[in-house]
Amino acid sequence: MFYRGQNTYRNLFIKNQKEKGASASNQEKAKFIAYVNPIRLMMENDSVSKDQLTIVFNFLKSNEGEFWKSNILSTSKLREKFNQLIMKANEKKSNNSSGQSDQSGASDEFRRKTAERLGIDLDKYEI
Repeated sequence: MFYRGQNTYRNLFIKNQKEKGASASNQEKAKFIAYVNPIRLMMENDSVSKDQLTIVFNFLKSNEGEFWKSNILSTSKLREKFNQLIMKANEKKSNNSSGQSDQSGASDEFRRKTAERLGIDLDKYEI
């Protein structure tokens, strides 16, 4: 999974840079470990699921993710901004949904860790 994930994102980053008229040579020369390790850490340490990575990937490919295309050019930056990206992707998804209560696909563990990182006390909110 880590290899396919890194390669998929690497190709997206290169495509986005070329679409913006920027050189993609740094992306094309980047070492394998530089792409794989952040994805591995997201899945193992941050409790990010494959489904969540897919949601964010599709968001970054879409018109709604246009702002982020020039800001997320590596998997380390993807990991750094993942919480913001998944929230934006889910916001888009819930705006297009028929009002279902949970569109995120986020596990309770992921929500807990995200809230912890952001300093939010989940006991104060109904989730």
